[in-house]
Amino acid sequence: MAWQVAHELQSVGEDVCVIARDAEARPETRPAVPTHLVSVPTFWQPLRVARFSRRAAHVQSSAAPPFDIVHSFSRTRHQHLYRAGGGSHADYLRRNYDPMGRIARQFSPRHRTLLAIERAVFADVDQRIQCSSKLVADVLVETCGVARQRIALLPNGVDLKRFGSGSHREAAAEVRSREAPPSGRGPLWLFPGSGWRRKGLDRLLQALAHESARTHRAWIVGRDDPRPWQRRAQQLGVEDRIR
Repeated sequence: MAWQVAHELQSVGEDVCVIARDAEARPETRPAVPTHLVSVPTFWQPLRVARFSRRAAHVQSSAAPPFDIVHSFSRTRHQHLYRAGGGSHADYLRRNYDPMGRIARQFSPRHRTLLAIERAVFADVDQRIQCSSKLVADVLVETCGVARQRIALLPNGVDLKRFGSGSHREAAAEVRSREAPPSGRGPLWLFPGSGWRRKGLDRLLQALAHESARTHRAWIVGRDDPRPWQRRAQQLGVEDRIR
């Protein structure tokens, strides 16, 4: 996403510089965005996160002329606009672990580092917070003490050139025709995204279990471990209707 934003800003005439740990070499039809790579350890995430935050701040402070706006897409301490794309890390722990699990993880160097940076950002009244949904914004206000006026609500954009024509419907029909069983002609629910517990997959499975005709099916896409959810689907008697 950071690359997309950088290219779009550059395309309308803005001077853009990306500060990053690494940058994948890939073919681009658009002009390259100037990139400043910083060297950080790769062997331990807490050190990597903390060191990148510190070195990115050094690049910012030494830039000449200084940057007008620093827009962060990573967990860094110093910026003008901080993107809380997935919400707060504290809320992530609350939604994904029971109380004992949350307490144990708060002693983990990884979680302590992320929580410390997050608390500092949320307490810094000079920083604006970018949220992609009202749900995330409400959580930051109600549980993290962020003032509503500091939040910029900016939902993720949709590439209308790619998804605004009939081509995506044709592609969906082709995938459904190829992948769906011949007997499965009922409604198909698509649940894309990672962080399934936080995003309500259990509620979807319960809804599927309450569907009396048993003609609805669900396709679930993401990076989470499917095994706990397969067991949950078996408990609800819907394992034959999910993929």
